[in-house]
Amino acid sequence: MAISQADDSSENTGIDLVIARIRKDFIARLIERSLMLESLKAEVTSSQQPERAISAIGEMAHKMAGVAATLGLQRLGKLSMQLDDLIGSARSSGQAASQTWLIAEGAVEDLLDEMEALLDQSES
Repeated sequence: MAISQADDSSENTGIDLVIARIRKDFIARLIERSLMLESLKAEVTSSQQPERAISAIGEMAHKMAGVAATLGLQRLGKLSMQLDDLIGSARSSGQAASQTWLIAEGAVEDLLDEMEALLDQSES
């Protein structure tokens, strides 16, 4: 029984190390994601097709929601999920892009703020 517990402990340590490495890589790529989100945000207000940009923001938020929570980045996961839900609900109800953006813009800003905070933490 003691051998089994030791094996479990070393296996958990190995898994923890892998998750920590993935988490570090995920946070390092937040700069790219935040720049993309900023670009999409600008596209919503300056393009003739804001629906495409809003859809891309929703897809990005959806992907980040699951991964962030899995990696222990609870607040980032929560904010991403909220944004994904807002955009998804607006799109499924047939809301105009301009109305969707009015609802989602604050959530985008909150998400960008959290991304920046995580980047700042990783640098210190």
